[in-house]
Amino acid sequence: SQLTPEEIMIKREIETLREKSMERSKSVSEDAMNIDYADTLIAGDFFQSESELPDDDILDYYGYNILTTFPERIIWNNQPPSGEYMLGTGDEVIIEIWGDTQLRAVHIIDQYGKINIDKIGQINLSGVALKDLQSKLISKFQNVYSSLKGPDETAYLDISLGKLKSINVTFVGESISPGIHAIHSFSTIITGLMQTGGISKLGSLRDIQIIRNGKKVASLDLYDYLSNGDAGSDRRLLDGDIVFIPIRYSTIFVRGEVMRPAIYELLSNETLDDIVHFAGGLTAISQKVIRIDRLESSTESSTTHLINFNTQPSFILENGDAIEVYEIPTSDHQIYIFGKVKNPGSFAFDTEK
Repeated sequence: SQLTPEEIMIKREIETLREKSMERSKSVSEDAMNIDYADTLIAGDFFQSESELPDDDILDYYGYNILTTFPERIIWNNQPPSGEYMLGTGDEVIIEIWGDTQLRAVHIIDQYGKINIDKIGQINLSGVALKDLQSKLISKFQNVYSSLKGPDETAYLDISLGKLKSINVTFVGESISPGIHAIHSFSTIITGLMQTGGISKLGSLRDIQIIRNGKKVASLDLYDYLSNGDAGSDRRLLDGDIVFIPIRYSTIFVRGEVMRPAIYELLSNETLDDIVHFAGGLTAISQKVIRIDRLESSTESSTTHLINFNTQPSFILENGDAIEVYEIPTSDHQIYIFGKVKNPGSFAFDTEK
């Protein structure tokens, strides 16, 4: 059955409490008792030693919290419908005539897509665009009210919409609340997800799909919206659409001197430069040599790569990489290393160590 907004909020609170309980576990054995195997990002790392586990308890997953603001912040109730809005069952049509003739009538489009107007009869409005509604009705009213006719008309017709219908959209995949939901008729992918509780941390933010009449018609990369302000792919949802959220493609840990340390998701062949961009860039006190720890296989220990961001920004990242951006140490002592080394240059050191 469909969850109410209050039930969605309670479900999110329970999940938050469960996560905090897991974070308080002190040993791998305790983690095994409390682990949520719906999150394969944690379950997959369980068999590593505690020292090898990414220290992700201080990092949050990037981007998911923007979708969890409903019902505290409803952003669409004050939006007027656009001219492209298609009328359908449940829409409220307000008809007003003023001048020599006075009339105000409110009609709700019935399940057959029609309204019944006194002295005019039944009119089918299902599938009519709002911008065409005035022209569709004016001729029928002119046949009854002569004051609306001609260049010297003495009465005026105005058509507007009152309460709008909901649309039924199915959310499947890694949705917090999978199933069919009645949502606001102006909803886009993002606002639709806000109304249904958002995406679980197992789900991808990089390829949120609209399936319409059995075909994929649009895909939203939420990182484009969050990092670049690009909402061009945030398509409007229609009645009967399916929103599919696939499993997240990767998990990359970013710590240290970046503007937004967090756990990120990268697509295939995305680079160090891409993740630094998503993380808001490097801080002013960051070193340009970046450490990347990579687990080569389940039977081998991790490999450490030292990458100069100035010369190798196109370094390809892989699922599970842990990135550390170090701070430039505050020291007056420097040594210079040159020759057959990977990263020649000047390095600070502490004389007390």
